[in-house]
Amino acid sequence: MLSSTSGSDPGPRHLAVHVVTTADRTVVRLVGAADVSSWDALDRQLASADLGPAVGVELDLESLTFSDVASVLRCADFAADVIGSGRSFATRGATPLVRRVAEILGVKDRLAFA
Repeated sequence: MLSSTSGSDPGPRHLAVHVVTTADRTVVRLVGAADVSSWDALDRQLASADLGPAVGVELDLESLTFSDVASVLRCADFAADVIGSGRSFATRGATPLVRRVAEILGVKDRLAFA
């Protein structure tokens, strides 16, 4: 289950995506577990995220409890799309494991860990 609503606990096997846009920044927050069961929904949600007029986008992984390799790659693709649109991009709150997986996959620089 993927949700774009805020305020609910997605539980151990679910992923929620929250998008908050201000005048100059959009924060995309992943909450819960990103795995094979949520990959298609994560892909759709990131592809359709309304970034509004923001010049900067931040991917917040602080509440991400698990991420498989495919989800790390999808986040890196999202970062590339954001940068390709002329916006700045940064990732915050990633666990050491997610950072290591990104390094092994060769996408660490694209994710711009803060």
